[in-house]
Amino acid sequence: MLKLAAAIVCILTVAEGCVYKGSECAPYTVVEQHADYEIRSYPSLTWVTTTEEDRLARVARYKAFMRLFGYISGKNDRTQIINMTVPVRMKMTPHDEEMIHEMSFMVPAEFAQDPPVPNDKLITVSKEGPKMYAV
Repeated sequence: MLKLAAAIVCILTVAEGCVYKGSECAPYTVVEQHADYEIRSYPSLTWVTTTEEDRLARVARYKAFMRLFGYISGKNDRTQIINMTVPVRMKMTPHDEEMIHEMSFMVPAEFAQDPPVPNDKLITVSKEGPKMYAV
């Protein structure tokens, strides 16, 4: 009975949205459960993304984060304040002797269909189709 109650709570959490430490997170459904990881299915999500190139990863991450933070702090066409979400997605790609650091913030559900346009030309908005991840 306790397992059934826990399963219902998990389903409701995923169906109604996800919150982690007070921040909206990407909703997902667990497809497979394994000892050390799980396979998750995520719906279509909208992301704001920027890239930064630097030999020092911490410098590139800081610059990228602050640029995206500016966007959610009102540096957009509506001067709209947007709540922080999780996860913050990072992708690193080698380029010559440096790394290209791509950072993305998930756009909250309330803005996903019509997100504010970034004032900074180094920020792009994109919608991605459903995806599966091992977490």
